[in-house]
Amino acid sequence: MVEILIPVRPTGKRLLCINTGCGFQKIKSSEQQEWINIDCSETVKPDIVSDLDYGFSHEILDNSVDVIYANHFIEHLWLPLDFLANCWRKLSLGGVLYIKCPNGALISHPCHKGFFSEAWFSILDPAHPEHYEIRDAISGKCE
Repeated sequence: MVEILIPVRPTGKRLLCINTGCGFQKIKSSEQQEWINIDCSETVKPDIVSDLDYGFSHEILDNSVDVIYANHFIEHLWLPLDFLANCWRKLSLGGVLYIKCPNGALISHPCHKGFFSEAWFSILDPAHPEHYEIRDAISGKCE
């Protein structure tokens, strides 16, 4: 098990958190946090079996998630921008998306479908000349 420390909201509300591509590293729920572990493999016995290249399970409502944890996961997706758009859709106002991935310039792995660096994520910055707006992907405005 992996333990993630996330601050409790002042309201005392229990946080809804998602661990994407959990593999065997499931995160346990606590009094403050309800964790849903998602993986595409039934073998690892996740809470929800789902291929996140095709979106989140319909069991997870839009604007309902407080934390999405993607630790060494996004590099395994064929459609990482679609994944980010789906995260944006599921996160509640003030929600947090935590992404950690290997530096694609340094590491290659046969199971990785994409290679990422800080430059890849910079396109999400509104100041970037080729800024990619996640909301446009959801509404179908992106080419």
